[in-house]
Amino acid sequence: MAFLTRITKQDRRRWMIEWHDARRGAGRAGRRRADCLGGNHDEAMSAACLSPTERAALANGATSAVLRKKLVRCYESLEQLRRREAQHTRALEEGPAYETSVLALVDAYLELLSYRVEIDGPTPPKPPSWDPGWRSTRSERPMRESSKREVEASLRAFKQWIPHGLESGQVTSSVIAGFIQHISRSLGQRGGHGEKKRRSPRTVNKFRGHLREFFNAFTRSASERYFRVDLRSIFFDDVEALPEHRRDIQVHTPDELEAFLEAAHEYRDPDRVADIKRSRRGKDERFRQRINPTAPVLDLTLLLACTGMRLSEAVELRWESCDLETGVLRIHAQKTRSFRYLPLVGDPQGDIAPRFVALLKAWRQKSPKSTFVLPVNGKDESPSFPKGAWAAVAKNAEKSTVGPQGLRRTFESALAMMGFPARLTAFWLGHSQQVAERHYLAFVPGRKPGATVEAVLGLTKIIDREIKLVRSKRKIRKLEERSETA
Repeated sequence: MAFLTRITKQDRRRWMIEWHDARRGAGRAGRRRADCLGGNHDEAMSAACLSPTERAALANGATSAVLRKKLVRCYESLEQLRRREAQHTRALEEGPAYETSVLALVDAYLELLSYRVEIDGPTPPKPPSWDPGWRSTRSERPMRESSKREVEASLRAFKQWIPHGLESGQVTSSVIAGFIQHISRSLGQRGGHGEKKRRSPRTVNKFRGHLREFFNAFTRSASERYFRVDLRSIFFDDVEALPEHRRDIQVHTPDELEAFLEAAHEYRDPDRVADIKRSRRGKDERFRQRINPTAPVLDLTLLLACTGMRLSEAVELRWESCDLETGVLRIHAQKTRSFRYLPLVGDPQGDIAPRFVALLKAWRQKSPKSTFVLPVNGKDESPSFPKGAWAAVAKNAEKSTVGPQGLRRTFESALAMMGFPARLTAFWLGHSQQVAERHYLAFVPGRKPGATVEAVLGLTKIIDREIKLVRSKRKIRKLEERSETA
């Protein structure tokens, strides 16, 4: 351990710090001294991860007992760091592993993501060519292609920002904080009018989360081998998640929901004629065309409004997870990778959406061989979010702001106003009670009287109309099948 000593040199007393450098050997070979007043203490201060204010205090020399004690602690950290480096050097019989390029580690992680996407593919994938030491829970878990694209975008921005020649041993919380500040200050994608806008706190936090997943993918031994600083502490103090803008919780009124659902009903009309504007070969064309859309905007809206599921959960909901006899849904949470249950009917606290359960039964009778609750678009193997169709419906509904996350907040707020406790609703929706009280529970303006979510949000008539429509189409299809067989 480093200690403080006082010597007399040239009739002058000086404070010295004696410490041991394990890289130079044991005993006298590794013994070192540092002058408190005139020595260069940059390595010791970097090993102790001092803040800029503490560095400034020690820049002109330790002139007080408090600063000298602080400097001794810095050299104690440097001793531990050099001891670890010496152990790593002996284990690898080559240069220390913390001299590895950060770009190489990021490229290895991107290769790992491609491997995770191909795990569920028809042919077994080839393992990554270089494994720095990934956790098995992070390397063998399947991954969706859409999630991979989001992570790639964040890491691509990190690679472009990384200073030239940055090594893994030089990565500290200040380096990560610099990248987060760069992302928050730079401009993102172009907005609706073509101009670039600053990234929102939610987008910046997404960059931060992807970067944290990259660092957490290393095993404990690999993180000690490649990085001087503990990876768990990198994101604790200096790199805090950016706070969201303070604003009121936005929920949708029954009138807004009705207007959006009516626009979705008109959008689904097979005889609908739309005005088309396009530019072709340098000429602007404008004409009317009959459109037969297949995007299930109305079905998805009712599913989100009556269950409060996340968008990814609603899109991936399968019939095998729906118990139509008891009205209980088994939801696979894409965010937490766990399962939860939502009783639409039969809960001791009261029924949530009994009419929607009847609509689910009608959907199932209409498509008895389908795998997913929502219809599949075109040649896709699974449903997807109809982003373009949703935007078109919102435009027809006088620029409505109805969205998947808003429907989730509206559902939980309606349950709260019906008397359901926040702890129970948070359990059903898959987040904590604190998150529910802070970001979800709000007053629903213009709510209607009723004991179910459908009645409170004014969805009963629309759901009953959908049930009749599905049953009538099913009868027509049966009559056509009978006439064909006859």
